Amino acid sequence: MSKLTLICTLFILTLTVFGQDDPKTAVGKLGPNPFFIIDSQKVKQSDLSKYNADSITSVIMLYDTTATKLYGDSAKDGAVIIETRSFARDKYISFFRKFSQPYDSLYTAIGSDTAFAYIINDKIQKGNYEGNLSAITQELFMGIEILTKEQLYTRYDINDKLFRILVHSKKPKDLYNADKKF
Repeated sequence: MSKLTLICTLFILTLTVFGQDDPKTAVGKLGPNPFFIIDSQKVKQSDLSKYNADSITSVIMLYDTTATKLYGDSAKDGAVIIETRSFARDKYISFFRKFSQPYDSLYTAIGSDTAFAYIINDKIQKGNYEGNLSAITQELFMGIEILTKEQLYTRYDINDKLFRILVHSKKPKDLYNADKKF
C-alpha cells in the first residue's frame, strides 16, 4: 500500500485532522518519506499497517520548517503524528482530572468514564470523538459542567448515560471541520 493510499484511508476513517488544508491536499504536501509518530512513539511507515484504522482518532500533519524544527532532518519530508483512541482517551481523562475538580471527583467515585457521555459546546460527541476531546489544551479549555441524568433528558433528550460531561472550550484554530466538532 502506498503512503498516499494509507494516509488517505486513515483520513477517511479519522474524525480529527489538524491542518487548515483538507486531508487530500495535506497528504500531497508530504514528501516521499515522512516522519511518523504514533502515540508519541516514532514508528516506521511499514508499522502503520499494524494499526486498525478504526483505532485511529486524530492525525496531525506538519510540513517544511515546522516539521524540521520539531523533529530535525528526519522530518524533512514532513511529519505525521497519529493518536489512537485509547491514547487520546487517557490524554483527555488525565487533562480533565487535572483541570476540573468536579470531573476528578466524579471520575474517582465511579472509577472510569464509561457512564459519561461528552458534549463540547453543546455538540454531542458520538462515535470516534476521542480526538476532539484530546485536542483541548489548557489555552482552549474554559471549564466543565457535570449534568445529571435528569438534566440530560431535560436539556438534550438523552437517557442512555448517567452523566453528561459538558466541556466548554474555544475552537482550535487549526482543526479541520472545527465548526462541526466544537
